[in-house]
Amino acid sequence: MADYLQPISKKLRVLSALGLTLVAVLLILLFVMLLVAGIRHDRFAEDDYGLVLLLAFIGLTGLIFSYLAWRLWRGATSANAVTLIPTWFIQVFGVFLLAGAVFGAYHGTNLFLLEGVFVALAMIFIGRHIARKKRDGK
Repeated sequence: MADYLQPISKKLRVLSALGLTLVAVLLILLFVMLLVAGIRHDRFAEDDYGLVLLLAFIGLTGLIFSYLAWRLWRGATSANAVTLIPTWFIQVFGVFLLAGAVFGAYHGTNLFLLEGVFVALAMIFIGRHIARKKRDGK
């Protein structure tokens, strides 16, 4: 089994941070443009919540990518002294991935169900893997 908690090189960390920063800036600009266009064309007065949901998704995704890029630029490990991203952050997105895999399977998309469930469970239980790794001194 591959060990996904190996240290990464500074070059790979900087490239990842650069890519995430670019995507975060683009998402935040898109959020602002859609917000201004929605206000200007009075789209929020209607009972159509599609634009509001789209804005919430784009804004939240932009904030998440900004947070991840900031963590990568900083380069310091989190409180567990192993990962750059906090364990709770990885676990929360593991829960989202698990919910998405189950939702997709319920609606007939079984293609990635098995792999999605295993990856989600690995993300959810990463705290145990880190504790075991620290205990064994690896």
